[in-house]
Amino acid sequence: AHIESRLARALAHRADLIICNSEAGRAFHVARGYPAARTVVIPNGVDLPRYAALDRLSARRLLGLDPSRRYVTTVARFHPVKDHRTLLEAFAVVAEARADVDLLLVGDGPLRPELERLVAELRIADRVRFMGVRDDVEKVLRASDVFALTSLSEAASITLLEAMASELPVVVTGVGGNPEI
Repeated sequence: AHIESRLARALAHRADLIICNSEAGRAFHVARGYPAARTVVIPNGVDLPRYAALDRLSARRLLGLDPSRRYVTTVARFHPVKDHRTLLEAFAVVAEARADVDLLLVGDGPLRPELERLVAELRIADRVRFMGVRDDVEKVLRASDVFALTSLSEAASITLLEAMASELPVVVTGVGGNPEI
């Protein structure tokens, strides 16, 4: 990684422009030696109408979700940086206090077997749905009540933007570009 970062810095000094998707990302790179004058921010965006096309009940019906329940949702690959463990441990507390709340996990990745074991250990398997990789994330978000993201690091989360475009309250860690968003 050290050689790669030296190579990246050397190439950055030869680039006409370096584009980051958040001020936090820009600050991160400038602190590591990227030329500040040529490092600019172009924020990510999402197609707003796509995330407002369905009402909550219609989205739940399309996904086969119980309209009388509440859903906390996360959309993230199952990777250590996304820290699903913290989310699952927090949800176990919520599940004990609220019998009408379930957790929807959208995504997949190398940690899935470990996360499935943790769900079983926490005794919340009947309240957590592993929904896999999906091409209809907007439906899942529209069916949800709250979006949660427990990442340890982020540049500028597209899923956070998608959740906000879906008019969801969001609970996210204050890392990277999340506070800006």
